[in-house]
Amino acid sequence: MDVVALQETRWPLAGTISTKKYIIYYSGRKDNRYYGGVGFAVNKRIAESVIHFEAKDDRMCSIRLRGKFKNISLVSFYAPTEDAEDEEKDSFYELLEEQVDKLPSYDMKIVLGDANAKVGREDIFQPAIGKESLHQDSNDNGTRLASFALANSFKISSTMFPRKDIHKYTWTSPNGATRNQIDHVLVDQRHKSSITDIRSVRGAECGTDHVLVLVKIAQRIAIQKRKEEKCNANIDTGKLKDIRVAKEFEMKVENRFQALQELPMEEEEDVDKKWNDFKENILETAREVCGKNKKKQQKTLV
Repeated sequence: MDVVALQETRWPLAGTISTKKYIIYYSGRKDNRYYGGVGFAVNKRIAESVIHFEAKDDRMCSIRLRGKFKNISLVSFYAPTEDAEDEEKDSFYELLEEQVDKLPSYDMKIVLGDANAKVGREDIFQPAIGKESLHQDSNDNGTRLASFALANSFKISSTMFPRKDIHKYTWTSPNGATRNQIDHVLVDQRHKSSITDIRSVRGAECGTDHVLVLVKIAQRIAIQKRKEEKCNANIDTGKLKDIRVAKEFEMKVENRFQALQELPMEEEEDVDKKWNDFKENILETAREVCGKNKKKQQKTLV
């Protein structure tokens, strides 16, 4: 999987964690409580395509990915439960609307996560919902989600695909007696045809009472890494074998980092930004001191 939307991460504050295969971007509570939390796990294969990550709070965050033909903006959310107070639900959906309004208008926009919502098949919510929901009638959270989708020109894609019920439900009660479809995927109406399949994957071990929801999207991610590596390979690093060139390189690198240390540091500057700054300074100095490799002339056969 290239991108995984996460809920109930239970990590406070916000930041990134690197694992063997994924970079995890997370957003949690600001009071250091290990409760709630959302995030994204991005496969390192496409890590260079991440344009921006915004940690909103423990119920919402967004990430923007560079696409080959158009960029993709995703919002991961964790809605209040059905039993929550109306004020809490109202506040959540107001914040969700604000977050969606901030997304670039030409991006493919996907909103997905634990909606705690049973979406029915009511005609009143057409064309925002499909006819393939697990449930016949919406609960209060389902009505709120469908109303949000209708008002913001979204389609609840998780209600569109004909599946057996075992591939629709996303949550099982502790006693195993109740199964509901409460995790949902929404996409803006302009790009609804880009969602080619959605199904629950019961065999995945998630360590939760929810099951993994697999979403297939007909969009390509733009991977810049190979292009950058090719550009970096054009630096004539062989010149560093010359002691004078090596000394010049060392001095200029030292001057660059001395200048960086004198700049004011941002309070929440993340590790990725620091690494990118470090890498760019090294590469720029190498280009300046060593120059480019000379292209080898191809031999002409007579």
